[in-house]
Amino acid sequence: MKAQSLRRFLVVRLVVFVLPLLAVGVWFHWRAERGLLVKVFEDRLISRAHTLATLMAANAEDPGAVLAEYMPGFRNASDQDFFQVWSPDGEVLHRSPSLGTSELPAIFGTESEPMSFEAHGPGGVRIHAIGIRFRARPSVANGISMSEFGVVVGAHNDALVTSLRGGLIEVLAAAGVTLLSLSVAIFISLRQGLNLIDRVVGTVRKINPRDLGQTLSLADVPSEIQPFVSTLNDSMALANELYDQERSFNANVAHELRTPVSEIRAAADVALRYPNQADSTEALQDVLRVSIQMGQMIDALLRISRLQAHELQFEYHRLDLSLALKDRCTALSNESPDGSRIDAHYVGDLHTTTHESTWDMVVNNLLSNALEHSEPGTRIDVSMTQVEGGVLLEVENAAPGLSRDQVGHLTERLWRGNPRAGASEHSGLGLAIVAAACHRLGWSLAFDLQDARLKVRLRVPTSHARSEGPAGGAVSKTS
Repeated sequence: MKAQSLRRFLVVRLVVFVLPLLAVGVWFHWRAERGLLVKVFEDRLISRAHTLATLMAANAEDPGAVLAEYMPGFRNASDQDFFQVWSPDGEVLHRSPSLGTSELPAIFGTESEPMSFEAHGPGGVRIHAIGIRFRARPSVANGISMSEFGVVVGAHNDALVTSLRGGLIEVLAAAGVTLLSLSVAIFISLRQGLNLIDRVVGTVRKINPRDLGQTLSLADVPSEIQPFVSTLNDSMALANELYDQERSFNANVAHELRTPVSEIRAAADVALRYPNQADSTEALQDVLRVSIQMGQMIDALLRISRLQAHELQFEYHRLDLSLALKDRCTALSNESPDGSRIDAHYVGDLHTTTHESTWDMVVNNLLSNALEHSEPGTRIDVSMTQVEGGVLLEVENAAPGLSRDQVGHLTERLWRGNPRAGASEHSGLGLAIVAAACHRLGWSLAFDLQDARLKVRLRVPTSHARSEGPAGGAVSKTS
């Protein structure tokens, strides 16, 4: 689909909406102007009709002479004004010389509501006329009582048409000026409004695709575009985070797999050199052990990356945390080969809505990490209590080999502290997975080192608020 220009889109839409509105406005304006011009024309005819009636009442003996003296527009056949007067019984009393032998229609209205109509004058010319029936005129003309008579006064249509044509030209000129003014105003407004968008586009174009850590300022951005810019900033931040994660993941994998791959190569070389000796069996066992460790490491790294990239979709269920914690503590205590034990303390049944396998994984990693770095035969203190808005899990163990500076590295991938003597080798990914899971699910994770004892605090909300965005829980370290 071809990209559409925003300027063209706005101009077309404005033309589509403005022109019909302007046309309607011009039409109503012209109707009002036309009505006013016709009224002025008819008022002139009505005034002449009243003048005729007054002159006839004032001079009944010779009204024609009075009319010729005071109403010169009716004198000659070439004049374009016409009148005709009728008696109550329909007899023509007077007519203007300009009519010649033509007759005007005997159509009358009242003095308060005159009748206007179109008629034909001498030579078939069109005229606009007014008919009025006058009453209560106690005069006599030519021996005929004129207590009531009718008057029709008309004028050539050319005068009205000329007036209407001039009015139409004025209306169209006003419409043209209005259209020009609107066009200039719309152009300036669109230009100023789109210049703001152009500035944002120009800023976006300056972004280096290899440096997605930049953010666009919202200071000069119109409020309508701010959601778009904010989303763009969030997308660039997430893309930059994912890029850093990928780069870090590749570097960590390359670094961590170098040693086990070398071990596999050496063991395979021994097995090939001495295929029938005991060293060959031992070498193959080393290959299997290192391969298992490599597989576990890769699975852990992939799980962290998928958690951070929000690729894992969780189904949430109501979970009895106290029962799950009790089962995990019992299993790990039984599996401990050096006599270390886990003492768990909790009050009542503690429930929440969460992802069960992730909860088990987080608790298992926290407890395993505590056992890994504690002295043989020591006790791991675990407590879980109900707090406002959630459940608080605390795991505390002796950490004599951990310094204050090292607390900040606990959740880094592939970071290894100083495990106690005789502890099994670990990948340094357990707490990194815990931190990624907490961030993903909105849990709060904190580490506190006091008097050579490490306390881990995990806060889980009572009810899970589903969030698939980059925002999540917090990981903090204090010492």
